[in-house]
Amino acid sequence: MITVRVFLRYQNWLADHSALREEFRLDWLRRTLWLIAIVLVLQAGFSTFDIAVRHLPYREEFPLYVLFAVLIWLIGLEGWRHAARIYPKMDDDKTATDSTPETTPAIAASSTSESRRPIHDWPALAIRWIEEIRAREWWREPDLSLALVARRLGTNTTYLSRALNEGAGQSFSDCINRLRIDAAKKRLQQSNDGVLDIALAVGFASKASFNRVFKSLGDETPSDYRKQTQTVRLKS
Repeated sequence: MITVRVFLRYQNWLADHSALREEFRLDWLRRTLWLIAIVLVLQAGFSTFDIAVRHLPYREEFPLYVLFAVLIWLIGLEGWRHAARIYPKMDDDKTATDSTPETTPAIAASSTSESRRPIHDWPALAIRWIEEIRAREWWREPDLSLALVARRLGTNTTYLSRALNEGAGQSFSDCINRLRIDAAKKRLQQSNDGVLDIALAVGFASKASFNRVFKSLGDETPSDYRKQTQTVRLKS
């Protein structure tokens, strides 16, 4: 249970702090945790039968030992496959939250005037900051983080996160992904570039994550979207 809680906490942290949410979904870890849970349930069943019904000899428990061996092999395999990946750490932006903002004078001035207000209009701040991110095309950066954007806007991660969550009803990763998909749709309509080229151009690190996010926001793949828009354009 502790492992599951840590896993869910990390996924929630990624959604609120990193634009790499789709690159670090950790599906392999989710599958491994499910497999561990299944094996433990089976072990509990074998133990209960052995105590309550009759003693199980070694040969009848052998399938359970095989499952344990397969589980250990899979954990080792997945660990080897992902050993070289560097995952964002949840404490990466703790110091950035309290650091001196690095921003342009115009943004700093507007942020300073906003910080003096006793009550914050989170929807208005969300609109302003999202438009700033869109205009400056920060969403093109694959490793964009909440802390980095907060510094550029002259605010802190707490205010930026609250503006997005309470003011716009979306996490940081959702916000960045929507901006990326908006830009990708324009390129799908207006160019013949390959899907992978467009995915990389708008900030995604892989075609798989681009397809996954694109479909989650529109119920269709980028290729299908391009075909539909081209068909409509030809008919008009």
